[in-house]
Amino acid sequence: MVCGLVPVYANLTDAVNNILDTQASNMQVGVYIKNLTTGKVLYSQDGQRPMTPASNAKVFTSAAAYLYLGPNYHFTTEIDSLAPVAPTLKGNVYYTLAAIRL
Repeated sequence: MVCGLVPVYANLTDAVNNILDTQASNMQVGVYIKNLTTGKVLYSQDGQRPMTPASNAKVFTSAAAYLYLGPNYHFTTEIDSLAPVAPTLKGNVYYTLAAIRL
């Protein structure tokens, strides 16, 4: 998954294309965005194409990290927003990853 802050665009297609062009141009990426309320597909680029899940690579990465960093090393993931959630979040979401060595 590619995350990043992008400028405001007139439509979703331009915004996603910008992320793919600037941050994922050398990766194999599939994007499928669907409105869960209406069922309408809002964006799809290789969204239905079968790919090897990144989760498989995480098994080896996790094992190497465990061996190298030890069992007491922790990663903290935070997802924040300045927008109210009531009942649906309508605003930007920010993702933060911090490493903590205990």
